[in-house]
Amino acid sequence: MTGGNQKWHSYTIIVKPHETTYKNIVWHGTYLKWMESARIEYLRLLGIDYTSIVCSGYDFVIVSFSMSCPPKPLRMEEDIVLESNLEEVKGVQMIW
Repeated sequence: MTGGNQKWHSYTIIVKPHETTYKNIVWHGTYLKWMESARIEYLRLLGIDYTSIVCSGYDFVIVSFSMSCPPKPLRMEEDIVLESNLEEVKGVQMIW
């Protein structure tokens, strides 16, 4: 299975108060949480039940990660659209 056959998945987030710093901008670690939420939602749309996998004793471990933050800081009540794509599946490895 390769990502060339899969469409990009868009996942919209609205910034909540608990995701911001005292300066009302998104805390940088929040982006990784959002990316994980988008990935789990995309798996669900592909028919892969993340909860069942974890309850079976397996998990999806992030081995490598990089990201680019938006050019301007996000603030409370602003929204962002995360896009994800499953590029390739090699054995038990999924490359996003």
